[in-house]
Amino acid sequence: MAGPDAAQFLVVQLLSIFSRTWASSRMATCRCESTNDTSLYMIVTSLAILSALPHQEPRFLVPLVVPSIVLVVLDGRIQRAGNLFWVSWIITNLALVLLFGILHQGGVVPSLFHLHDVIGKLWASSQGDKIVKVFYWKTYMPPRHLLAIPESDVLSGKFTITDLSGAGAIVEQLMAVPSTATSFLVAPLHATRALTKKYPGCVMLKERVYPHLSLDHISETVEAGWKDGLSLGIYVVDAVCFRLHKTLSS
Repeated sequence: MAGPDAAQFLVVQLLSIFSRTWASSRMATCRCESTNDTSLYMIVTSLAILSALPHQEPRFLVPLVVPSIVLVVLDGRIQRAGNLFWVSWIITNLALVLLFGILHQGGVVPSLFHLHDVIGKLWASSQGDKIVKVFYWKTYMPPRHLLAIPESDVLSGKFTITDLSGAGAIVEQLMAVPSTATSFLVAPLHATRALTKKYPGCVMLKERVYPHLSLDHISETVEAGWKDGLSLGIYVVDAVCFRLHKTLSS
């Protein structure tokens, strides 16, 4: 390409680059304002919808982190924030770390580590023939891999772990445990008060894990007191005892 064709091509390309650059700069200016409005609408409408839901959890607010950051950064006020803002920001984050990082469902992982040791000793003393069943009740779903149970033991039925979630009635599941099996119930102490009162001697507290807070059951926690309300219990279940109580009451 040479002569007038080359010059024409160069002019067209320069005009094209200039027009795209100018358009991009104009769009960026407009985009900041529209992004602010979009982020604000997204936060307000999402909060309104989430507030109307009957089941609420703090993790539902995680998707709002991005639009909140965008709104704050584009607004520019973060650059003019004083010491009072930064001190309150640090205190708030430390409080949230304590609440959600340590207290909220804080006993689930330590309970798994404790059960790992207990089950290991139980199998060592019984030459590995003992059937073990673990039930978690009114806690988050336990991360099963922390028990470090071999997959072969799970597939053979030698070990099972059941998440009862927030089930209202759990006696039927506990009664179904074979007499030859050893079973454990892991639940907040405030949740088992009615169970131990109605079926005395059928669940025996072997270990207390502290602290453990369930934000879904604040009223029960307060009613039970700070010690029992903030504790997760590991109980040994006597299925025969449950069946006997059931027979006598029928």
